[in-house]
Amino acid sequence: MHGELNRVLLGLTLGVLVVGCADQKPTAASVGASQHALMATDDAGVFNTSVILNEYAAMTFDVAAGATSIRVADVTTLDSVLYGPLAAGDLLMIIQMQGADIDTTDTSTYGAVTDLHNAGLYEFIEVASVTLATNTIGLRNGCGGLKNPYTAAAHTQVIRVPQFSSLTINSAGNVTAPPWNGSTGGVVALHVRNTMTLSGTVDVRGLGFRGGEVDDVSDAGVGTLLYRSQAMEAGGEKGEGIAGSQASYDSRGGRYGRGAAANGGGGGNAHRAGGGGGANALAPAAVATGWQGQGVMDSTLIGGTAWTVENSGSPRNQYAVWNADASNAWVAGFLGNTSIWNGTAWTWKPQATGVTFNSIWGSGPEDVWFAGQAGLFFRFYRDVKMNLVWEAKQSPVNSSLNGVWGTGASDVWAVGDSGAMIHYDGTKWSAGASGLQAGWNGAWGTSGSNVW
Repeated sequence: MHGELNRVLLGLTLGVLVVGCADQKPTAASVGASQHALMATDDAGVFNTSVILNEYAAMTFDVAAGATSIRVADVTTLDSVLYGPLAAGDLLMIIQMQGADIDTTDTSTYGAVTDLHNAGLYEFIEVASVTLATNTIGLRNGCGGLKNPYTAAAHTQVIRVPQFSSLTINSAGNVTAPPWNGSTGGVVALHVRNTMTLSGTVDVRGLGFRGGEVDDVSDAGVGTLLYRSQAMEAGGEKGEGIAGSQASYDSRGGRYGRGAAANGGGGGNAHRAGGGGGANALAPAAVATGWQGQGVMDSTLIGGTAWTVENSGSPRNQYAVWNADASNAWVAGFLGNTSIWNGTAWTWKPQATGVTFNSIWGSGPEDVWFAGQAGLFFRFYRDVKMNLVWEAKQSPVNSSLNGVWGTGASDVWAVGDSGAMIHYDGTKWSAGASGLQAGWNGAWGTSGSNVW
């Protein structure tokens, strides 16, 4: 999702501006031409560090093709520390970022573009005047004004483009952009009259349309086929694209679920599903046996026969797996749902814990540890009376525990959200200082003194 727009926009940075007037019907790829060959006004540029050379403003009123002025939210945001206030003779790029209509049915056609509505149109044009009081920019009228119409609500942005007689970006240099914030950013555009020497980089990776937010509550069941929903439990958030942002999707059936909105990625349909970049392959002709994007490989695909569907017997999603040997395996997940494999069949053993299990580790088939939410541990083991029992243990932290590993029943490590790291010595838990605020998702080691 990010890459597609960024590749297009990065291509603009290295392109040659068309000169001379040109009559053309506006299309998604059309570029307005300037009246005459633009002269370099910002002199030669040599850059050895990371730098943002463009300035940005959001357009506030719609304009029609032929318009000779535009209004922006704040014209002073187009002033440059390097090149001074915006003035006559400066070069602008106008680009409409969004506005496309899509198919919103809850089917496999969800997200198909039905009308671009000028999304993606852009052009370069020269400044004729600047009126600070009204945030109005007059445009040179030699070619009849703007070549394309633009819609302000579709997040059209106005970008000041520096004009160089020559440009050198040395090996340590990098020309970049501020990240797209829903109104401006994410684009690099440069005009070089003569030679551009690129030893460094022009890089806008990850700065374009935003992905979906992390969703910790999605819990769609196995085989869920919905493409859009307003329920957080239904799947991950969709990514932003030419059809709009997550707020736009709310009025089109919902921001959650696997359907990809135009060039924005679809969210997955499983627990903690990836937002903004679904990974669902298109179903082949034989839909009944095809790859439906639920993590089950089509057996006709290369390597597909190595994977078969196993029904654990649990009606809820399972998020963790551990096995002692081929005849002793555990899976566990949502609200304490666990299942045990005995080498022949699965047996569902739900636990009334109210806690979702995120990770499993055991020192053997009769000593299995389950890391869960709110710093809780559950242990399945044989007690002093030789009975197999479940025991709940509260760790020293309240963070969700996402990974567990150990060398034995008296040497168990667990990690989780907010940098949580704890150790069990066979008698008690103790909290360690990881020094990080970010969450940990797993733990593993080669010995009790070498844990990662």
